[in-house]
Amino acid sequence: ELGFCYGLLEVRGDENYLLRDIFRTLDERMYVRKRQHHIYLAEERLKKEDQKFNIEDFRFDKEQMYDALAKSMNEHIFICDIKTGLYRYPKALVEEFNLPGEVIRDAGAVWESIIHESDRNGYQEANEKAFSGESSTYHVEYRASNKDGDWVWLRCRGHIEKDKEGNPALLAGIITHLGKESSMDLLTGLGNKFECEDQAQEYLKDGKDTPFGFVLLGLDGFKKINNLYDRTFGDRVIQAVAQNILAMLPPKASVFRFDGDEFAVIFPGGIKEEIESFYQKIQEIYSKQQSHNNKKFYSSISGGCAFYPKDGKCFQELMKNAEFSLTCAKRKGRNRLIFFTHEIMQNEEKALRLTRLLRESIDNQFEGFQLHYQPLIQAGTKKVCGAEALIRWKCEELGMVSPAEMIPILEENLLIIPLGKWILRQASLTKEKWRKVNPDLYISVNLSYIQLEDPSFLDYIEKEIENQYIDPSYLVLELTESYLASNFERMQKRLDCLRKMGFRLAMDDFGTGYSSLSILKKFQMDIVKIDRTFTQDILESCFDKNFIRFTAELCHNVNMRVCLEGVETEEQMEVMEKMGLDLYQGFFFGRPSEEKEFEKYIVKREDD
Repeated sequence: ELGFCYGLLEVRGDENYLLRDIFRTLDERMYVRKRQHHIYLAEERLKKEDQKFNIEDFRFDKEQMYDALAKSMNEHIFICDIKTGLYRYPKALVEEFNLPGEVIRDAGAVWESIIHESDRNGYQEANEKAFSGESSTYHVEYRASNKDGDWVWLRCRGHIEKDKEGNPALLAGIITHLGKESSMDLLTGLGNKFECEDQAQEYLKDGKDTPFGFVLLGLDGFKKINNLYDRTFGDRVIQAVAQNILAMLPPKASVFRFDGDEFAVIFPGGIKEEIESFYQKIQEIYSKQQSHNNKKFYSSISGGCAFYPKDGKCFQELMKNAEFSLTCAKRKGRNRLIFFTHEIMQNEEKALRLTRLLRESIDNQFEGFQLHYQPLIQAGTKKVCGAEALIRWKCEELGMVSPAEMIPILEENLLIIPLGKWILRQASLTKEKWRKVNPDLYISVNLSYIQLEDPSFLDYIEKEIENQYIDPSYLVLELTESYLASNFERMQKRLDCLRKMGFRLAMDDFGTGYSSLSILKKFQMDIVKIDRTFTQDILESCFDKNFIRFTAELCHNVNMRVCLEGVETEEQMEVMEKMGLDLYQGFFFGRPSEEKEFEKYIVKREDD
């Protein structure tokens, strides 16, 4: 349909108009009428036409779409065909980092050659999770060397689409150039990690080796605060911590907000006593329960410190060594400041190696893992009534690795979640084998706090019971007193669910926490296991004897059974028999042994 639009302007003889102004005004008015007419036509079509279309009706040129997106964003788009291994990157990114081309095969190897050595493990782990199908999201930050040889922070985020068979097929996302972002942390108003690096470089560039201390501070258990309340409350906590650090800061020192719950502080002069004094003030505040908006929370603060030039000649080396020290502080029990030593670096490198080997074993059908069993003895009859399942791992490269060394690493890297599921199923399979030998025997399994924190844990257990892989009537789940003490409000519902499923619950390491009696009141336990520290000096310590006797009497009054751990000698047994205990456990009755050896032990004990 042919039509036309027009613009009108009345010009009087006494008005001074230039011809070009008249035409410009007419053109603008014509455009307004034209736009109004198109809107009117669109509205009329909506009244008459069916506006339901199929996705197939929407067609476009994929190349044009890719180019349009790439040119309209500050971030860089990337796409990977996982099945062929081909990646596509925009021209701007290719030029900035001297990549071989816009389409690259095996881009992981190309990036690894320019990614900072401290960030390569994280990059490799993110790729492994994406391509194995373990995760549907892709998120990693790393430093890469650009064409000028400068280290640039990049954040890579993406999503994995799967094919009809459920295998990873396509990865697409964006790469954000963090170096172009603001130097201020918007939540706290502090400088961010880029500002921190810039300030550190000011001390480094003069070449005079002017000493300074670099401290990383991290909140202990901050994730629990977010889980207990919400992220908005967590943000308020971060802001309050920032203000407290600023208030305690000595003259000339500077504080910065890093990612998550971490802060960095630069101390010009690098005086150790000044740093210790500062940390003690912060520690004193956060060693106590805090309150914000009538909500209570507890989160201590750990710290790691490295000195320039003693512990590092460049900023990246200093930060890495401070991170090693912070990790060490958290592994040693949190709520402490650790100064960097080369021993810490060696231990951290060993831990990284151990993490890799543990992950490989778990991915390879739990190769090298096995359960050992330690007997639980009925106090009156001295017969075996149960067994505690204890994880053991023999690594081809390292040999036997102690549980004390590997379990913190398993928990820190969340590997305890898949391993914990394997342990529960293996214990159930073992119980089935032992039915003929002792049908009433139960197996006790240690439950990590990481498993309890896992949102999918209860659903997983329920499905395992439905599929008859787990029989809860013959399983006792052990939880440590220290974890229950600091999380009883949140754990109450989860433990109630486990009890309703048919599990019995045991409190391990009783007596070592700061609120033992309070925990007994809060949680209904089936078994209370008194920690071995009360057994060691039982022959000489009047306190230990009375504590054990008192605990047994109190627990019996509320229908809880009591087990004493760490029984190693006959003399200890003679004293304990007069205390009204229900169960014993310790080397005196048997060390942890493999499944078949334990079965022989049961038979021999029954015959005796």
